[in-house]
Amino acid sequence: MKPKLSLCILTYNRIKELQEELDSILSQVNGNNSIEILISDDASTDNTEEIIHHYMERFDYIHYIRNAKNIGLDRNLISCIEYASGDYVSLFSDDDIVLPGTFDCILDLINQHDPSIICSSHYAFEGNNHLKKRRAFFQKKNKIFDNGLEFFLYAGLGFLPSLTLKTEYAKEFIDCVRVGKWSAHLDIASRIALKKPGPFIFLGTHPIAGRVPLIATYDLIVNGFINVNQLYHELEKEGLLSHKIVSKREKSLLKSNIPKHILNQLVMGNYERMYKQRELIKRELGNQRQFYLYVYPLFFIPRQFLIIPYRILHKLIKLYRVYKYN
Repeated sequence: MKPKLSLCILTYNRIKELQEELDSILSQVNGNNSIEILISDDASTDNTEEIIHHYMERFDYIHYIRNAKNIGLDRNLISCIEYASGDYVSLFSDDDIVLPGTFDCILDLINQHDPSIICSSHYAFEGNNHLKKRRAFFQKKNKIFDNGLEFFLYAGLGFLPSLTLKTEYAKEFIDCVRVGKWSAHLDIASRIALKKPGPFIFLGTHPIAGRVPLIATYDLIVNGFINVNQLYHELEKEGLLSHKIVSKREKSLLKSNIPKHILNQLVMGNYERMYKQRELIKRELGNQRQFYLYVYPLFFIPRQFLIIPYRILHKLIKLYRVYKYN
């Protein structure tokens, strides 16, 4: 029987977190023959292969794909989508937790609406307690969109484990992936939203719990801001986004997200790398005057003057989030 839904899990050297994720998934899908699980291992050097084979002995709908060499997140995602045989693919990294009832809800929405995309809400958690929210990103409300642009602007589509895509459409836009940019999911999903018919569904009632890594290897400036901003400009060139939308987004980033991240890194993170990225940010976003108002001055304030005010503000924000989300 052909599955309705393929769960595509990308993994590399995180077997402990992957087991936690698998257990959260298996508690929901065991015995449901409309779901298959694909684990695409990007040449892990830990005992991922051994552990997953034990799972496969117990569950015949788990399939393991191991790359002969490390090919990176983007190619690994492409490979997993190509293997998928379900009508839809749900995308996952290897360290997130799926809350009870999520897949029943997704399958119900698929059967009722035949959507092009389902985008789930998500929240951040630290450590091993996925029920303790660090930050919630959306309201607990479901929304159905007929207009793909409105859906794209609302949902963002940048969080990989939140995406369930019609497989036919996902495979159609594989060639649009900018390999090496860490955003294959967004390259594909954005074009589905902007080029394919609706409906498009935002699932707010069943969020994905996204783990905050203890060691930050993800370069948010390059992968989260600059590479994504370049995608928006590509979509503008393709006639899928207006210049007004792209420019408005840049200005918004320069007023809030980018200054916050820069301050965080200058005070508490890899401040040496942050200083080195100054000219990169200027080259990419220096066409906006907001860059010179909100971003550029931060690099010239002596770091010691930032530390105490930032730490006080950081503690106040943390206390507010604990109060708000718990």
